[in-house]
Amino acid sequence: METGPEHGEPCGSANGSQPFSSGDQSNVIGGWLRSLTFVLGHMTPQALAKLYETSVCPVCGFQLDFEPWSHDGDCPSFEICPCCGVQFGYTDCAPDVGVAGRVEIYSRLRQAWIDSGMMWWSRRGELVGRNPTVQFERIQNVA
Repeated sequence: METGPEHGEPCGSANGSQPFSSGDQSNVIGGWLRSLTFVLGHMTPQALAKLYETSVCPVCGFQLDFEPWSHDGDCPSFEICPCCGVQFGYTDCAPDVGVAGRVEIYSRLRQAWIDSGMMWWSRRGELVGRNPTVQFERIQNVA
């Protein structure tokens, strides 16, 4: 696998990305994220398939320009979400884990991304106006 900025190499703060800050509303949004994370942790395989069909990252809610997995969950794209860094078909796989097992994997990856400050992953530049709160709402609305 090739690495480097042109291939979406993870970069953390090396790309100048700062942890997402919600300003004075951090306590309110923090509580909202905790409750949303609980809801998303109980996502059904059918809801996950809907996220795949609508090209929404099931970890961070970023609107992708590709379908992460086929709608039936059998064929991964092997593409990488530029927002959270999950590589579909690699980061979200485990032996003998199907769509239902990926729900738990996404829950753990989402919590790790939240705990790390919800920073933009790709070196290609952060999307202006990106808002993780809106992204999480997208997951909730689609699922």
